[in-house]
Amino acid sequence: MRGARIMSAYDPDIVRYRGRYIITYECTLEDDHQYDVDGTSSCVSLFDPISQSVDLSHTQVVVSGNHTGARFYAAAVPELLVFHDRLLMYWSSLTVDAQRVSSIAIRAAELELSPAGIWVRGAIKARYTQPTAR
Repeated sequence: MRGARIMSAYDPDIVRYRGRYIITYECTLEDDHQYDVDGTSSCVSLFDPISQSVDLSHTQVVVSGNHTGARFYAAAVPELLVFHDRLLMYWSSLTVDAQRVSSIAIRAAELELSPAGIWVRGAIKARYTQPTAR
């Protein structure tokens, strides 16, 4: 995702995990299909409390939304939880038909930190690196 531009970021949540501040938020990207991302998604970043800034070199779309015809799936309102030294993210999985929410489910994934960023544990990491703020 090198060169991706974040169009919007909202509904943040932050935790301190292993000495780092990790923030998650709903996000949308400019030209999202170019990065295999589709609509309202959930991003994670490292946050520096001293500079009060998000480290874009450690920012990833962790869960992408998806359009299927007129139906849209959103990965909304992500939250972080640290439990027994494990970092978990959960989010609202919304199904939207004809501009109306038709179902809501809560989904979750364990995240892992690496020198390159934050990932869903066991996920392929090659696509998810460095979007930039708009």
